[in-house]
Formats: sequence, C-alpha cells, structure tokens
Amino acid sequence: MVLLLIMSISLLFTSPEQLGQLADIPQLQQYLNTLAPLFVSLFVALSCTTSSSISLEGNNLWILRSSPVPKHIILLSKVAVNLTITVPITVVSCVLLMISLGTGWADSLLLLAIPVIYACYTALMGIIVNLKLPKLEWTNEVQVVKQSAAVLVAMLLGFISLIIPAGLSFVLTSVDGRVIMLGAGVILAGVSAGMYRYVKAQGEGLFLRL
Repeated sequence: MVLLLIMSISLLFTSPEQLGQLADIPQLQQYLNTLAPLFVSLFVALSCTTSSSISLEGNNLWILRSSPVPKHIILLSKVAVNLTITVPITVVSCVLLMISLGTGWADSLLLLAIPVIYACYTALMGIIVNLKLPKLEWTNEVQVVKQSAAVLVAMLLGFISLIIPAGLSFVLTSVDGRVIMLGAGVILAGVSAGMYRYVKAQGEGLFLRL
C-alpha cells in the first residue's frame, strides 16, 4: 500500500503521454483509464493480512477461544484491521490517479469503487481460506506470512479474480472496458456479501474446530 501511494504521487509529475512515449505505447492513456481500477486492485490484493491472521495466533489461539465474544466478531475484527490499512490509502491513491490521469466521471467512479470492492473481497476471502488452511504450529512468523498454504491460496485467488476481467478487456475489444469493470465489480460485491454472511453463520463453528 505504501508503494501504491508513492506511485500515485509520482504520476502527478509524469503525464500519461510521457509514459506512453517512454514505453512506446501510443494508446497508454486509454489503457490506463480502463485498467487503472485493476492495477490499483493488484496492490490491494498483495496487501491481504487476513490470510495469515489466524495462523499468527499460534499457541495463543486458546485466548481467543475462551474470550466472551462471539467468534464471528473476532473474525470480522481481523477483516476490519485489513480494511483499515487498505481502504484509506486506496481512496487517497485513487483520487491522486484521477487527477493525474484526468479521468471522466464514469472512469473515476469505477477507479474508486472497484479497488474498495477488491479490498473487501480479499479481506473476507483471506479469513475464510485461513480458517480452512490454518498453520498454528510454527517457530518463526515468516513461515506463516510467506510460506503457509493459506497465503499462497489467497494470493492465487486474488490474482485469478484480477486476470479474468483484465483478459476479457483485451479479448473483447468490441465491448466497452467500463462494462467489463462494472460487471466484475458487481460480481465481486455479490461474492463478498456471500462470504460475509458465511463468516457470520459458519465462522464460529470453523473457529472452534481449529
């Protein structure tokens, strides 16, 4: 997220035309306006903390188990921590990108909404994956954060959710890229709502079985 913010600030001093000339891509402005939501969402997907948040409890998981708090609240609090990190920086970065890219109102709305939806999607998906693939026995936090199955699966699912709309934008050239972005946003918003309900309904049972 820090890299995203730095990149967004740096683009204020470098126009898309200049970048297009450097990269020898004359239509870079058009590509940036269309795919900017997915580009920002890539940084969001790489910043998922929930895929390792349960595993990091390790031997201290019993403290959360015995706490007089509904277990789905504990799980959603971990989601909230992830969103506290990603959403504010995402919003600021998107506003800076709107200024530097000179996006219209439709592109601006998509640029703001799609990464926030991805933030919710990756945070909820990460906590569910970690419930299914916990790694509670470890000697070093690096084993959990960089080498656990939950982190790898969550990262893979995040990449797939980005590659599909990006690929469709390049393959379906006759379709407006905004329509594809909107469709991806609606689908992911629905999936996120379903995962939220799943965590509320099944989260306590999954948590107590760890």
